Amino acid sequence: FETMELATALSCCASSSTTEKKEGLKALFTIISSDKQVNEMDLKKIVERLTPLIVEALLQPLTDTLIALVRRYHEELNDWLNLLIPKLVNKCSTEVLPSNLEKYRILMEAVRTSFDPEKQLYAICKFIHLQTKHGLLMYLHDLMRGMDSAPSMNQSEVRQAVSKIFQWVDDPKNICLMAVLFRICKYCFV
Repeated sequence: FETMELATALSCCASSSTTEKKEGLKALFTIISSDKQVNEMDLKKIVERLTPLIVEALLQPLTDTLIALVRRYHEELNDWLNLLIPKLVNKCSTEVLPSNLEKYRILMEAVRTSFDPEKQLYAICKFIHLQTKHGLLMYLHDLMRGMDSAPSMNQSEVRQAVSKIFQWVDDPKNICLMAVLFRICKYCFV
């Protein structure tokens, strides 16, 4: 790919026109999927452009592009997890359209299976918020279910997150979360 192609694709993704955004996302998908490796500086530009789009209405080209990016460049994008996971959990927690919700689930599955589980766990633990309890706990449950061993409790973020989760157990408003809370606790200590 040419540098100019990337610049044009990124510019289109920033457009207020839905048609231009779709064209930009399709071009980015082609660039990401090409045989040529995207360098670190260009990856940073791509991530900076795609991150704000996650909270907008989810377009199929965005899902395809994000999945391709995550699957191909996950090793280079570990720092992005601290932004990516919270945005996906927030969006998935507030999305009401079943078709969009399914797209987010597929995208979250790509993230969960591509990135290092321990790094995902630390990103989640930095992002424990009351507003997205259910979505966060479901992601955490799916992540921990797929881990080979119990997570390390040596990190302060993990200890603080587990402490906060235990506080949720005492809140009667969280009765609908009890089953998933107990499953997560089981994965923490088995």
